[in-house]
Amino acid sequence: MIKKNSYKSKKKNFLLFCFLFCIGLVLLVTTKNFRVFIKSEIESTQQHFVTYSGFVRLFDAGEITTNFKGIKSKDILPAIKQIFHVIYDGFINDSNENLADISLFIKFKNLNKIYSDRDKALANNVNFKSRYVSCKISDGVVIYKCKVKLKGDMRSHWFSKTRFSMRVKIQDGYINGLKDFSVHKALSRQFPYDQIFHKINTELGGLSSSDQSFVNFRVNEKNWGVMNIEPTINKEFVEKNNIKRTGVFRISNQENWKYRLDPKLENLTNHHFISDPTIILSQRGSDKKIMGDKNLREIYSFIYQSINLKDSKIFERSKMIDSLILALSWGDLHTLYNSNSYYTWNSYSHKLEPILTDQRTWKNISAFPNRLPFEYSILFKDSPINKKEYLQSLNKVDRYINKNDLLSITNNYKTFYFPNDRIFEVSPVKQNVEYLKKNYKKIIFLINNLSKNRNFDKINLEHELEDNEIKSLKKFVKVVHYTNGKVHIFNLLSKPVFISEINYKDEKVEVNKFIQASRKNNINKIEIFTNLKGKRDKQIEVISSINNIKKISKNNFSLININTIKNKKYFTKKNYCKENIENVCFIKGNNFFKRSIIFNQPVVIHKGSTLTLMENSHLYFKSSVKMDGNEELPISISGNGGSISIFNKSNSKSSINYVNFSNLSTPSIPLMRYTGSINGYGGKFEIKNSNFEGGNAEDQLNIVNAEINFSNLNFINAKSDALDCDFCNGFVSNLKFNNIAGDAIDLSGSNLKISNILINLVGDKGISMGEASSVKLKNILIKNTSTGVAVKDTSIVEIEDIGMEDISNDAFMTYIKKPFFKGDTSLKVINLSKAVNIKGSLCTRTKNTYAEINGDICKISNLNVKALYQLGSMKK
Repeated sequence: MIKKNSYKSKKKNFLLFCFLFCIGLVLLVTTKNFRVFIKSEIESTQQHFVTYSGFVRLFDAGEITTNFKGIKSKDILPAIKQIFHVIYDGFINDSNENLADISLFIKFKNLNKIYSDRDKALANNVNFKSRYVSCKISDGVVIYKCKVKLKGDMRSHWFSKTRFSMRVKIQDGYINGLKDFSVHKALSRQFPYDQIFHKINTELGGLSSSDQSFVNFRVNEKNWGVMNIEPTINKEFVEKNNIKRTGVFRISNQENWKYRLDPKLENLTNHHFISDPTIILSQRGSDKKIMGDKNLREIYSFIYQSINLKDSKIFERSKMIDSLILALSWGDLHTLYNSNSYYTWNSYSHKLEPILTDQRTWKNISAFPNRLPFEYSILFKDSPINKKEYLQSLNKVDRYINKNDLLSITNNYKTFYFPNDRIFEVSPVKQNVEYLKKNYKKIIFLINNLSKNRNFDKINLEHELEDNEIKSLKKFVKVVHYTNGKVHIFNLLSKPVFISEINYKDEKVEVNKFIQASRKNNINKIEIFTNLKGKRDKQIEVISSINNIKKISKNNFSLININTIKNKKYFTKKNYCKENIENVCFIKGNNFFKRSIIFNQPVVIHKGSTLTLMENSHLYFKSSVKMDGNEELPISISGNGGSISIFNKSNSKSSINYVNFSNLSTPSIPLMRYTGSINGYGGKFEIKNSNFEGGNAEDQLNIVNAEINFSNLNFINAKSDALDCDFCNGFVSNLKFNNIAGDAIDLSGSNLKISNILINLVGDKGISMGEASSVKLKNILIKNTSTGVAVKDTSIVEIEDIGMEDISNDAFMTYIKKPFFKGDTSLKVINLSKAVNIKGSLCTRTKNTYAEINGDICKISNLNVKALYQLGSMKK
């Protein structure tokens, strides 16, 4: 990429910068339009003067809570000093040599569409429904097709003619591990406050938008300076965080911002509840794919109805409290509001876990917030926060702050990206933590009082809706259709709405009813029972009217009724416990299960016991299990279908010893459709001296997010994969695999030591390791297998003493399947003792990976990974 710069342009920008700075200090507090002009022109100088993140950060020593408010006379001289550094460094270089380069190419007609959306946003004071246009993007090496649009709700994102915020979607590849991301100037992401907050949250175990970076950004060869790159919160984001979750959800939407920020429509804010969190749920991803999957439709239906019912049990309480306490320690709850928080579904705990984004500057907490975000209000309204929960979360923050010098961390981060920002000298976070500790009784009372006494109905309704305002509304009602034929029609307005009829194609259902006026977080509805059963996504029409003004509203997805999802008919109440001692259930003898059962207490299964699972009978051990067989009296668990799922708390352990599993399948109960015939989640798993045979499941044994110790196991006649470990740590030894249709061992995000493995007759990969796994293997023999060992997606693998016989394709492979994983992908084989009858390559290594066999570095191969999985040897 040719770098375009000249002394003349530098001089011009220098003079402009000096001029604007001098008059800006005098006139910055005068007319609004002039302030906007000054801000825009100062912003444009950052295209060449790239060593500061924003004008306000030249003044900020850690005390300025909002732009320019809080600047004191003592801040002027330090700012002038920083400005001279900015100017001097700007003459030397107009980019940060430590950062990657990204260039965006947009055709003139498409760029005009973006500017047209920007003009519309400026006129309405809000960006609403901006359009994607075609583009190309490059890192200086490759060029990909992409789509781009104006991004950001607030004016701060697009007030300037350049360096405005954009959303980019790459269509046929990845740039720097990115496919779907946003571009912002640094201050639009509250640099460095937002980034440091999310770093802390991540290191404390929370999910946060911490994977932000900065790049030298160009648009149509014009330098835009250093810009913030923030990956979109989606399923790739979740996967990179080394957890197995399902979906990314958002409660509420941003449609009400059109009224909140537009002066001509602001009167509608308290009258039109189009974004009310009790009736709005969105999920990231393709609608077609989401609703085409039975399991995903069930999950979406369950979450939506739980939130609509204000059921606080839908949220993972401990993680929500951790998020709240950290935000209070920071001094701002901004990140917790549903316009900034996302949620992901834990299919094992059946809870939503928060993903935080968009935090503001740190502040002094002495003035406690006067309201809580909706989700936290219902959480503590049902079950008030107690002292133990509060202090447990606060102590986590306290330990982090005492162990880490927050100012040093922040200043080092600032200096790397923007070396001429003023160094922070103060931070209120430590004082906030001390205040929250000292006044814990008061804070706990305030949290619970805000939740308990919050009046959701209390809003200002003095403004009477006029006909021209009513006509401007997109819709009056929200329509929800259920597969059992039930239709809910929610009134989105603060005045009654008349519903005349429901239509589906040529079918008509007369209604002729009023829905009473709604209030914030208390949306009134009517319930209509129809014969319109089954999936009728986006096909149900409702005719509504106010003052003879009619609107037509359609449903979105047809949902499954929550009573069907939670139906107790799936489970038996029969007591299979032969004894109950100190809340532990003991099972022994011969047991036949015709229906599913949930064991809420710890379970011990005695040696010699037999458990026979009939079709669609599933055993759920929700508080660990001990299967206590021995060599003389093993336990037998078999079935004509049926499955087992074991859940451990973080500090609990399940053990399986001398157990023979045979002919099990995947669970078929809503919200519990796991991939294994035996499923395990959390805590510790010790599995020894056991056999896994046959069955009909994606995995014979699937363990997730657990510490494991496996030894002396046999896997036989698997219809797909045998052993699947997702995000596991521990040890595996003395395993045998025979006649496996899929992968013998499939590891994702796991850190394991594996030894003494025999693999024979495998239809796919002998050992597959991906998603940033770190694995050491010793004494491995793989025979009669399609592909020997596959290492992918930033996994680091070392193998000592391995033999290969009769491999249909490649013996060793290193490649990238999921480019959003960043880092090295490496395989090192020490002592390949034999490689007999390898029909493919001994080693296939793609670009940007490393493979070494017996000291020889493998040559780079040209491998089409996409075709490999769609059409090649790894097609399922």
